[in-house]
Amino acid sequence: CGLGLAMGLYDYQVLKFLPLLILVYSFYEWTCSKNKPRFLRNNFFLWTAFIIFSSPVLYHLLQEHGLTPRERFLIAFPRIYQQHGFSGVWDHLLETLLAFNRQGEPWGFSNIPRQRLLDDVTGTLWIFGFLYALFLYKERKAFYPLVGFLVFFLPAFLSMDSCNASRLIGTLPFVFLLAAATLRMLYQKMLSFWPRPIPTFLILLLLFLSLCQNTWDYFGVQAKNPDCWRVLGGAEDTWVANSVRHHSKDYNCSLCQKFYGNFQISFLDYDLFSQISSWKLPRSLYLTGKDPRKGVCLYFEEGQWGALKLFQTLYPGGTTELFKDLNGNPIAGSYAIPVPALDAGLTHLSQHPFAHGLKGEYYQSTEEKGKPRVVQTEPILNFTFRNDRPFVDFPPLAVHWSGTLETPKERLYEWTVL
Repeated sequence: CGLGLAMGLYDYQVLKFLPLLILVYSFYEWTCSKNKPRFLRNNFFLWTAFIIFSSPVLYHLLQEHGLTPRERFLIAFPRIYQQHGFSGVWDHLLETLLAFNRQGEPWGFSNIPRQRLLDDVTGTLWIFGFLYALFLYKERKAFYPLVGFLVFFLPAFLSMDSCNASRLIGTLPFVFLLAAATLRMLYQKMLSFWPRPIPTFLILLLLFLSLCQNTWDYFGVQAKNPDCWRVLGGAEDTWVANSVRHHSKDYNCSLCQKFYGNFQISFLDYDLFSQISSWKLPRSLYLTGKDPRKGVCLYFEEGQWGALKLFQTLYPGGTTELFKDLNGNPIAGSYAIPVPALDAGLTHLSQHPFAHGLKGEYYQSTEEKGKPRVVQTEPILNFTFRNDRPFVDFPPLAVHWSGTLETPKERLYEWTVL
């Protein structure tokens, strides 16, 4: 436990509760031990080793008063009690408990949005196992899974995300153990009524039904759910990585800010990393590549279609490719500009410099006061990612855009602002 903590093998909030669980187990074993001096001597050695190994992490936690900034932001208490009283605490508890058998979190990162964590068979068995363990809490076979569940129930209950699957994952080994205890008890009861083949068949049938439901949910429902399919941008990241590998022979690949440095793309294209660059407006209007013999292939994320249209206008003759989600909506795209089209576009820009756009004044403050940190002409306002702006060390940030509009003809003009 100490080595695991010292090596950073469990930095997430859930597993910080593991030492607490081991401490409770140690106290329980001490009460059951027939040779308490020897037990205390052995445990003293183990806990001393734990403190020595994990002392840097424990010192850091002490400096942070036991909570990191992220954990302070997530902690639910005493906020819930102050705002809603005991009824709010009760509702928060129910919401956490019902995540197993009724409704889970709305985010598709760990599970189908709003889907319970357990299948029908396991969910039913663990309820009976939990109630059965409450009656036999003094026995080791009941105490271990019961306390394990309650300790690892705390990370979700104590956080604002009360039914977060990632914070409840520590409970699952104990949930399965309680469900298995019910299954074992059920099997023993049936043996007193029927010959062995019948109870064996019924238990295997229950397990088969559980397997079928989990298989269907995982491969049939979750895999086709757009929220799960797109979580953390995995689908489009993989598409971009594969496209870069395909185009890198003939094009200098330049990624938008969201994709550049992305860990998944960097991993899949690790041998091409030195050849990949990034683009950002307005500095990238005049496209240049690391290899002048190649064209340029630009990559765009969802919502950057204004920037894509700008490059298509400035460098006509390229090839556009879009990657779509399960509902047919484009979520990533590329624009491959061959050498002739690139040269023609650069020649045109050198003869007619691009001067259209709004004057953008960027202040590293909450108000437009003093000298702006950056002043630049914006050819288009199409920000989709935090690094699209000229400097990334914000907040605070304030921007003032100004400009004039030429209306060559007297007519009715309609404006749309998104």
